[in-house]
Amino acid sequence: MTVGETIITEPVPPRQDSYIHYAFNELNNPEFVDLALKVHAEGYTTMGYVSSDAVGADGALLEAIDHARGVNTDYFLAVNPNEPSDMATMRKINIPAGGSIEELPAYQLSKVGLSVEGLSFLKALGENGLMVKEIAGLARTKDASPACVYELLRDVLQSALGENEVWFFSIVSTTFDSLTRHFGKTAFTVIGDDVKINDSRVSESIQLRPTLLHPDRLFESMITDIETALSKRDQLRILKMFLYFTDGLQDDELDLSVSNYRRNLLELLKGAQTN
Repeated sequence: MTVGETIITEPVPPRQDSYIHYAFNELNNPEFVDLALKVHAEGYTTMGYVSSDAVGADGALLEAIDHARGVNTDYFLAVNPNEPSDMATMRKINIPAGGSIEELPAYQLSKVGLSVEGLSFLKALGENGLMVKEIAGLARTKDASPACVYELLRDVLQSALGENEVWFFSIVSTTFDSLTRHFGKTAFTVIGDDVKINDSRVSESIQLRPTLLHPDRLFESMITDIETALSKRDQLRILKMFLYFTDGLQDDELDLSVSNYRRNLLELLKGAQTN
């Protein structure tokens, strides 16, 4: 099978999920929003990102610290049906109608660190027909499996395919390092220097890295990093994540080169198991 040929195959089996996934906002499901805010606060305190006095009486982070809220915010939650304490959450913040990227909390947090080139690149995205969406609030409960976060990311990312979105993070630098280990570095565009938060309730070690990710280009980028990995271990780590994040997607939901690559990988793995 070569890249560019027409693929005629059986449908790909449905995606294998272990969690129940929910998408909601402050208007259609305020109770779930309250739950997501509590999961977020539990995750950030457990990870040592913030101190306990950053959490209000309602169990959520204080609004003075957590700015990623409001009517333009979409919330996502993954819940283990067999263990309700096993949950993860994240948010996607939309630029208000008629607004600009300057209104995104990530921009306000990281603007002092944005490079001239990075800022120009960020502002040009909208002119090229791409929709900038801020990704924020990624966290899991104390007892949650790390798999919960990855499954939630997979669900939200697959839903974004074909929507011309570019995700804008002001991401904790250690989280960035973890993501690039599993997804490769090619997909992530750093557009400035790390920024610290001047708040005594936030850990002094926290640094936010302004970063962009284009979901529609993620899988092509991962293939590049699989093929250029410096070690077998790095290659296998990204390869595993590539198969995980394309799980359940039909061939016509992927670029032809990506669907061909995946088919070849699956055939190789099948052959290796047979032998």
